[in-house]
Amino acid sequence: MIVFRTDLQFADDPDGRWSPVSSGWRPDFCFNNEEFDCKVKFPNDLTVYPGDWVLAIITLPKLSSDLLYLQLGPGEQFTLRDEYKTVATGVITAMLDDDSPKAN
Repeated sequence: MIVFRTDLQFADDPDGRWSPVSSGWRPDFCFNNEEFDCKVKFPNDLTVYPGDWVLAIITLPKLSSDLLYLQLGPGEQFTLRDEYKTVATGVITAMLDDDSPKAN
């Protein structure tokens, strides 16, 4: 499992998501033209709206971890998609699992 802290900016694009999301949200994590399942947790169970900037913790499950293990680290950029629409962009700020070779 890969766990990391990130800064997310939620898109307020008219073609994107218009409803808010909360902790436990499960979008697709997109990195290097591939999509993976993930789980997003916001501090204090915050509800996040389109256009918001927020800190978050993202967890990628075991299968994704095996494929991304050596690729992810602080400074890497990614997108989150929901129903084939890009709804947020992010930058990894810190790896939170001690097993990651790129942990800071």
